[in-house]
Amino acid sequence: MELAQQHLFPLEQIKIQKHHNRKSNNQYFTPEFAVEKALSFIPNSKIENIIDPGVGNGVFLKIAQKKYEKVKLFGVDIDEKVIEEIEKLNFQNANFFCGDALLPETWQNRNVQNIISNGGFDLVVGNPPFSSWFQRIATPQILSNYKLAHNNGKIMRSQAIEILFLEIFIRLCKYNGFVIIVLPDGI
Repeated sequence: MELAQQHLFPLEQIKIQKHHNRKSNNQYFTPEFAVEKALSFIPNSKIENIIDPGVGNGVFLKIAQKKYEKVKLFGVDIDEKVIEEIEKLNFQNANFFCGDALLPETWQNRNVQNIISNGGFDLVVGNPPFSSWFQRIATPQILSNYKLAHNNGKIMRSQAIEILFLEIFIRLCKYNGFVIIVLPDGI
């Protein structure tokens, strides 16, 4: 899917006071009001499935489930404890699993593969990690899987983690689907 084919909505600047939203492991959770604002730009119809590739506390899926009653929800996180905690919440029709979103094998989950093989997700949402908090990704085996980690046909020495997540979001989204992603200034 080409970036130019995406519908980009001009969200008003929402500055998040990071020190109020920071959790352990340098995780920053998005406030509910910001998710509600972002989802207000997405039409109420035609959203049957949603995925958050770095689900964290599940705020995107929690708010989306209120807006889209019969939606199928999917969430992935690298932290097993995060998945255990989110599974305790009362999500309906949800599938959560532990995995590193940067690794291709994470996306071999049968339920996710069924949606991908049928064109992709209607809505991909999330607040991925930023390289200002994590080191840049410099593993050639990971970088080789991403177009945005190549320059003139060669694998770059490193790439910002949020850039790789941006590519993941685009890959998971179906044609004419929607992406809501929190990115740092300058992207």
